[in-house]
Amino acid sequence: MKIVTLKVKDKYYEIAEQMVEMGLAKSKNEAFNLIILYGINRAVEEIGRKKKVKELTG
Repeated sequence: MKIVTLKVKDKYYEIAEQMVEMGLAKSKNEAFNLIILYGINRAVEEIGRKKKVKELTG
């Protein structure tokens, strides 16, 4: 693996933070890797699903 530095839009950084807060990723690094792997749209969908589950259960 190689280490890289990325500049990202604030929107994408906030999505990565939400993924960590919701438990979809263990770290922002993992969140960005998932965003790269699955795409931003799927990441946003997963956050929405997780929020819905949280609302219904708690």
